[in-house]
Amino acid sequence: MDRMDEAWLLEHVRARVGGRARECRRAVLAVLESLSSTLEPPARRILAQALPSALAAAVDPGPDARELDLDAFYAAVERRARLTRSHAIEAVQAVLGTLAGGLPEDVTTLVRKELTPSVAGRFGSEATEPEAPPHVRVHPPWTHVRPPTLSTGRPGSSDPVAESRPERAQRGSVVASANPHGDTKLSTAHGTTQEQDDRTLSEAGTSRR
Repeated sequence: MDRMDEAWLLEHVRARVGGRARECRRAVLAVLESLSSTLEPPARRILAQALPSALAAAVDPGPDARELDLDAFYAAVERRARLTRSHAIEAVQAVLGTLAGGLPEDVTTLVRKELTPSVAGRFGSEATEPEAPPHVRVHPPWTHVRPPTLSTGRPGSSDPVAESRPERAQRGSVVASANPHGDTKLSTAHGTTQEQDDRTLSEAGTSRR
């Protein structure tokens, strides 16, 4: 059986999780140790034969298999590699996804059959999509989130500044009227000022009688 190339494995994992080469290698070993603990001895031996010689030692052929769900698997890698939980999640998904793509198909199928469904879901092509770290809010893919700006709104306001159409003058002002002095201008007035006020000379004289 051909062995996976160690440099290829570490390079692909490091491209996904970043960090130093030594830290990446420690994460790979932690994932392999946790993975082997979930397999029966025959499956462990087959996995070890397919891994690079320097990494095969992480697969312990001795103890009996123990069942780990995905959360327990993350915790095991977190403890072994001395990582935070979010980094352990990234490491698990990067290593399992890379292993599933680099191991012979018969080995991948054998290993996946012995994993719990939640871990098996990470050991394959589905594992290429990273999970969000805990306590991180994920917006639905159809939601487009835009940061608030001065032109897009204010707290407590439903009328953004950019969409407002303020009046050019105050209500009742001279500018707001089409003809503000229409009643007194000579060009538009109806009668003299005295006639408008019912104060013509004839009426004034009558009122004095």
